[in-house]
Amino acid sequence: MSTGPGDPMTEAPTTSLDAIGRPPERPPQPPSRPRFEFRPPPSAERTPRPSVLTASSLLWLVAAGALLLAVVLPLVGVGDLWADVTATVARDFPNESPTTRDRAVAALTAGLVGSGVLLALLEGGAAAALRSGRSGARILLALLLALTAVHGLVMIGFATPLSSAMLGAGVALGLVAAVLMFLPGTTAWLAQPRRH
Repeated sequence: MSTGPGDPMTEAPTTSLDAIGRPPERPPQPPSRPRFEFRPPPSAERTPRPSVLTASSLLWLVAAGALLLAVVLPLVGVGDLWADVTATVARDFPNESPTTRDRAVAALTAGLVGSGVLLALLEGGAAAALRSGRSGARILLALLLALTAVHGLVMIGFATPLSSAMLGAGVALGLVAAVLMFLPGTTAWLAQPRRH
């Protein structure tokens, strides 16, 4: 075997032997992508419901329940609303015929009971709407409070002491709830955009 110059064995490159012993080079990794985290703007971030608003809505529900009981109790035997209205109509309108007085008694009794039940249901529904964040419920509740006070004043002339006490308690609870629902913290929370 010749090992002189020009011999292909002596001129064989040694790099191929080195390449077998080490792992192949990997291409460089691309730079990592920056991670973006979506954050809603401060105006879209929701804050928890204020405790005074929760208390206000609960007080409204209790006031609605007191009003409902005040008008329903005379119908179930706690006092006799029909007899009280009949006595008042007979006393105030003695010259009317019995038929006219009976119609007046029926209309007045139905009006007192029906309007009381309707006001109680509207108050309960508006209280639930207030708790869920409907700001218009505050205006409705303020109007219902005025109507409930008028209804209570009319009803006191015919109601038993228990019903009168419940009517007064309902109006008092409504006043406290009305103050709570207009506090600054509740106004800010109700002004937040609602998610549907």
